[in-house]
Amino acid sequence: MHSPTPDPQTPIPASREHKPQPGASSGADTGKPKTVSVTVKDQLGDEITFKIKRNKPMSKIMEAYCQHKEIGDIQSVRFLYDGLRIEKEHTADSLEMDVEARLDVFLEQLGGAR
Repeated sequence: MHSPTPDPQTPIPASREHKPQPGASSGADTGKPKTVSVTVKDQLGDEITFKIKRNKPMSKIMEAYCQHKEIGDIQSVRFLYDGLRIEKEHTADSLEMDVEARLDVFLEQLGGAR
């Protein structure tokens, strides 16, 4: 048997309400997960994956990568996303990253002119 279609003015019972998925953020960007899985790939092809909240600065990943690779000075490496250099204050949201993203990391090179 068919149940009658609810009137648009009638509130939906709590059991039938749309409930956000765990990890989904609320607000204007509904449906976007709160975290991003970022894979950092170095010049040798080694990859390390980090998970970060969309609103946290990329400095967290940069520092964690340097600590993991035992790089003493964060200034000695450069991180790129889609070919663009990432600054410490960038976030996954400001870079418009998808749920999964890849960063490339390179050793800083100075000079080249004679």
